[in-house]
Amino acid sequence: DGGTSYVCTQGGRAVISKIRNSINNYYPGTKIAFTEFEYDAEDHWSGGLCLVDVLGVFARENVYLACKWDAFKKYSIAAYNLYLNHDGNGNQYGKTSVYAMQSDTVALSSFASVDENKNLHIVVVNKTNFEQNTTFNIENGLYSDGVVYGFGQSSANISQLGTIEKVENSSFSYTIPPYSAIHIILNVIPQTEVVKAQVIEPNADEIVVSFKDELSLLSANEAKDEFTVKVNDTEYDINTISVSGKTAIIKLADAILTTDTNITVS
Repeated sequence: DGGTSYVCTQGGRAVISKIRNSINNYYPGTKIAFTEFEYDAEDHWSGGLCLVDVLGVFARENVYLACKWDAFKKYSIAAYNLYLNHDGNGNQYGKTSVYAMQSDTVALSSFASVDENKNLHIVVVNKTNFEQNTTFNIENGLYSDGVVYGFGQSSANISQLGTIEKVENSSFSYTIPPYSAIHIILNVIPQTEVVKAQVIEPNADEIVVSFKDELSLLSANEAKDEFTVKVNDTEYDINTISVSGKTAIIKLADAILTTDTNITVS
């Protein structure tokens, strides 16, 4: 009886965690594999959404190998392709898993990763028969816009469902259709490295920061939020930021004194 099996009563993630703990204690370095698994109903959208969910868990939990039992059907094909070929051109979900959390775990499942180009991938499963108006908040990385692919109860064909016009203040919103799985790809904003930061004049309110590459200032207000200046462990307010070539000038609300010994720009 599958409903009373150990996996069902313990929960899949709990089983993986227990296996990982045993590996860490007794067989360090051993990889986790599911040599046979099946979710059934793969010719129905419900089976497809379940499979998207479990594949996301496998990726998040760093499962090395998972072998699906039985032949592929239309919705199981859609589930795999949502990760492995969402656009029909072979583009895939990222290989580096990153943390994703949703406020309502009953209605939604979410998984995230970063690809080799540093673009952010977010897979979300809407397990309800209602649209889910969802706000996404990003903790790390800068992204400009994106595109959304997915499938659901109306069709097993993956299609482009929409676009993310703008990621503003590391946040954007999207309405997820009922009983659907979507794959969002956000385009990274190229970043550069700091070479040097210095205060040119004594008692000045400006810090000159040199970078490895040419700079482009898209929004002065948003740029202010990307920098933090601390003087002797006290955070200073930033008035303006201007750029020229490979140099940025951070103008502070207060001057840095010659007696200040510890200045941090991040």
